[in-house]
Amino acid sequence: MKPARDHARPRHEIGAAGDPAKQIVFVTLSLDVGGTDRHLTALSSELVRRGWPVVIYCFNREGVLADQARAAGVRVIPPPVQAEGRRSVALRRLVTSLRAARGLRKLLEDEQPRIVHFFLTEPYIFGAPAARKAGVPIRIMSRREVTPEHGRLHLARRLEARIHGEMTAIIGNSRRVVDDLIGEGVKRERLGLIYSGVNLSAFANPPAAIEVRRELGIAADALVLVKIANLIEYKGHADLIAAIARLDRATRERLVVLLVGRDDGAQPALREQAASLGVADSLRFLGQRSDVPRLLAAADIGVHASHMEGFANAILEGMAAGLPVAATRVGGTPDAIIDGVTGLLVPARDPAALAAAIERLAADSDLRRRMGAAARERINSAFGLAGCVDGYEALYRGLMAGRLPCEIRAVGLDQR
Repeated sequence: MKPARDHARPRHEIGAAGDPAKQIVFVTLSLDVGGTDRHLTALSSELVRRGWPVVIYCFNREGVLADQARAAGVRVIPPPVQAEGRRSVALRRLVTSLRAARGLRKLLEDEQPRIVHFFLTEPYIFGAPAARKAGVPIRIMSRREVTPEHGRLHLARRLEARIHGEMTAIIGNSRRVVDDLIGEGVKRERLGLIYSGVNLSAFANPPAAIEVRRELGIAADALVLVKIANLIEYKGHADLIAAIARLDRATRERLVVLLVGRDDGAQPALREQAASLGVADSLRFLGQRSDVPRLLAAADIGVHASHMEGFANAILEGMAAGLPVAATRVGGTPDAIIDGVTGLLVPARDPAALAAAIERLAADSDLRRRMGAAARERINSAFGLAGCVDGYEALYRGLMAGRLPCEIRAVGLDQR
């Protein structure tokens, strides 16, 4: 672990230039390149542009997107001690989180923001009590993932349920996530729904597919699939590999699969699986990348095989790039993909169904073009970043005016 490089500043320096009465402190784990990290970086940057002074306090470490956020005028504060990696042993992680919570409380007491907004489980569990003790008047939690039936996250939800009553508002990013929150006892009047949004400008002038393929050493006539997800068991990479092995020989021979995402320990087993099924040559493990829109421009089909999701940014980005997406029908995915129109939905943990969807798209270039165009139009009309930020602004302004989330139309549960 290494010491943090930033410390609390006077209240007037809390964020970029803007109205001090609108100060917001976001609390998250880090600013790496996961879906929440990219969402929060884009959201905070746009809020600063609109005149909101914004701070992001990281519980674990800064992450690779911190400098991008700072360049946009966001103040990024690391914890008192930064973890060397995203994951660490339990005792060390507990100590780091407790110290981060103390650092957060001091920041909030010194700078007295109007709003503190939590993302992800660990910052919420450890940070919410600090915000209450510091007397922050408006406290918000955003949930961006569904609750599994078993495991550590399921147990963490029991702890979260004890904190929910201290929040001014709790926001889900899909209908399924909102349903989970209702099941945890959150009162409907304190619930809101804000879908994630895509920065459409990142996809406005894509490079030529052949240019990106040349850089990656991919043939111009190859069939390119892309899956954007960190290598974690529940993201379904093993199901995708099993599905690839089921494709007909002609499809496999022209297939290249780009697997983009940080390895959280699953890659050796995935490589072994691919080798045992005879499809290793079709896979490209590209690791963590910051040029996702460029990689999507090289692809023909997007794939998302997760076992659970809140509302995946990767799916929205694939659709914004004009790709038909074959995805599992989990979490908030059906809120984005219209089955048979903008993509294809299949059951989770079903390689045969996923293979059939891929085969259908692989065999019909006209279908891919129609679905891809419809997918892009759906993103442009319903899931752009500007509309997403409009929702957050309406939430903050409404709460500052003393309204409940249920009284703020832009975050109502009856959307779309």
